[in-house]
Amino acid sequence: MKSIVFFNNKGGVGKTTLACNVVSFLNSHTGNRALLVDADPQCNATQILLDEDLTEKIYFEEEGNYKTLYTYLAPIENGEPSMDGDVVPLPGAENRFHTDLLPGHPRMSIVEDRLSHASPVRTQDAQIW
Repeated sequence: MKSIVFFNNKGGVGKTTLACNVVSFLNSHTGNRALLVDADPQCNATQILLDEDLTEKIYFEEEGNYKTLYTYLAPIENGEPSMDGDVVPLPGAENRFHTDLLPGHPRMSIVEDRLSHASPVRTQDAQIW
């Protein structure tokens, strides 16, 4: 598995647009499957990929039926040492970009601070803090 991350502290530089277009290209032109994880509390990538009705169901009407990134990370907010279970993304068949999506949630801003103080994550070549 390979990961591509778009990060820039400055807003308005095109991270969301680039991420949505890259993942859409990878899914439609390379024969590979790419998952978009919307970790931004503004949830713009989620709103771009999903239609308005499904977005409303996720956030307001049927929150228990759909899981977001916040759903999985909420235990960390409560002081637990790990995420909540196996991650099941929203299938690409349910959005106009045909891209599997782990939807973002505005409550991610609450969890971000705890994640920044969590244990370091080790990769093959580096340690990320």
